[in-house]
Amino acid sequence: MRVILLGVLLSFSAFPALAQWDWWSWGMMPDRLFGASRGAVIPTESDPGDVRDDAGTILYPRGEYATGLGGVLVRVTLLFDAEDRLALVAGKPSDHEDCPAVEAGLDALYGEGRVTDSASTRIVRWQHGDHRVELTSMPGNELCDFVFRPPER
Repeated sequence: MRVILLGVLLSFSAFPALAQWDWWSWGMMPDRLFGASRGAVIPTESDPGDVRDDAGTILYPRGEYATGLGGVLVRVTLLFDAEDRLALVAGKPSDHEDCPAVEAGLDALYGEGRVTDSASTRIVRWQHGDHRVELTSMPGNELCDFVFRPPER
């Protein structure tokens, strides 16, 4: 199964491609995304992952790119459903120690997030127009992942 690598390093101080949705949107098919990315997309081959959306549908990684958020480098993976439509966007900083900066960057974009803390896991959620964002971290652990999802239906 092919994965499309968006091997472009975008602005390091802002997160325009993800935060502003300026060149892709939910349901977009890979070919359309390639054109909208203005040549930044490089097709490659890779095995599918085992990531699921809210309904439990398996999603397939088809592209990656790097950009900045909160002043740190993050890697973003674009995941598509079985019909090849953009269904989920997942990311993580290059260094898990940068998780507080990623959270601050998301707060700057979307306002203060809603925090849920448990004994070992911190989850922060934001709602913004056409997407929901969730940052999950485990202080003292290497976990720091964020996910952009389409709005709940």
